[in-house]
Parts: sequence; C-alpha cells; structure tokens
Amino acid sequence: MRVYYSDNHYQDWIDAIRSRTKPVSDVETGHRTSALCNIINIAYELQRPLLYNQETEQFKGDDFANMMLTRAYRGKWDFTDF
Repeated sequence: MRVYYSDNHYQDWIDAIRSRTKPVSDVETGHRTSALCNIINIAYELQRPLLYNQETEQFKGDDFANMMLTRAYRGKWDFTDF
C-alpha cells in the first residue's frame, strides 16, 4: 500500500475534480476513518466493549450505542432555508 502526501487537501480535491482522478483521501477512506474514530469514542464513553457490523454500520445488539452513531434531526431541511 502506498501512502500519498498532500499538504493541501482542498487543492488536492480541486485538482482531482479537474483531472477526473481520485483525491489523496477519497470519500470511502474518509468515511471509514471517521467512522472508526466515532466507534472508538462511543466505546470509550460507554466504558464497555462493543461489537460493530461494518456492513450494516450498526452495533450488534446495542440500541443505546446505535443511538450514539447519529444525532436527532431538527426537521426538514432544503436549500430554500438559506
């Protein structure tokens, strides 16, 4: 596995759009990385081991931990709100 270097992720993203290539950190890598951090933080806060299903992106048999994966939405949102 090759590790790429970027000191400016914003410019790298624009360059990837222009060249129609993947940026240094594509969306799948970013999602998996942030999901892992969230899983670890939830387990740390609950102070117990958790079983996580990567396919469903849910904790197995733990409704309380699953509630911590997202926030409650405030209601309908669309671009006309701006």
